[in-house]
Amino acid sequence: MEFGNIRSPAMTKFEKEYLIELVNKYKHKVENMQTDAVSTREKNKGWEDISREFCSMQNVTKRSGEQLKKCWSNLKQRSRQTKNKQWRYAKGTGGGGPSSPPDPLFEKVDAVVPHINKRYSSIYDDDGYGAKTICTGKSGDYFLSLICNTI
Repeated sequence: MEFGNIRSPAMTKFEKEYLIELVNKYKHKVENMQTDAVSTREKNKGWEDISREFCSMQNVTKRSGEQLKKCWSNLKQRSRQTKNKQWRYAKGTGGGGPSSPPDPLFEKVDAVVPHINKRYSSIYDDDGYGAKTICTGKSGDYFLSLICNTI
């Protein structure tokens, strides 16, 4: 397939939803965290398979595996940014207030890769808002007991 340097039209909502479905189908290949040569080759093959299946669908703009990979990366990034914005808003003075309803497209992204919005808690800061805090420590540790008793 030859994709020139001409800019393709923006992806429609239908195309993005279809891309999410295809990534879910091939996520064992394209979301593999290993970076060795064999895994990288499998990821590239996975994106070409996604591209082939994507382009075979009617009423979609033909796109390369690289273009679809970039779109998927952007969807994950926007999903993280939206979720972080909601968390920061909820942590605001007075509890923030009602936030905007979540975008169904980003909820689908979260369903495919739930680990991207995982929040980790620490007893030393409150950046892990929404995460479960588990306090562990020695029984005589006054600082930890103070923190654990306030949660």
